[in-house]
Amino acid sequence: MNQFFGKYLHSIDPKGRVAIPSRLRKNFSPEAGNSLVLTKGSDSCIYVYPKDIFGDVIAEVLKLDSNIRKENRLIRNITHNVHEEEMDGQSRIILPQPLKQYASIENEVLIAGSGKRIELWNPVKYEEYLAADSTSFEELQEQIALLHDKIS
Repeated sequence: MNQFFGKYLHSIDPKGRVAIPSRLRKNFSPEAGNSLVLTKGSDSCIYVYPKDIFGDVIAEVLKLDSNIRKENRLIRNITHNVHEEEMDGQSRIILPQPLKQYASIENEVLIAGSGKRIELWNPVKYEEYLAADSTSFEELQEQIALLHDKIS
């Protein structure tokens, strides 16, 4: 199924592990097993993909033209920061230190289902991200609807 929704606030244990909520885990496909792939995301969050989905994501990334500076930078930012983690028996993964630093995650993490991926956020940075854009939900819906009408 691989569709992820909802927000969950979890603590990071002293060994740097965080449990993936069961409501998100139930949507992992059997092909993913217990393997998750973590990499840098936009807006200082961490993207988490079940391993089977990450293959599709990386295939799209590698279609970018590495001779174009900005596209090559994106390729590098994603591929140089890939960490594969296995969930343990308690559905915990270790958050790699470089990604924790990138996302400014310390003791707590906001785990957000974001459609085809899961995002890990510093809870304070997540609230700042939301507050930084004054566009209302209704305005966003209207803009997307207009864009969709132009594409269709």
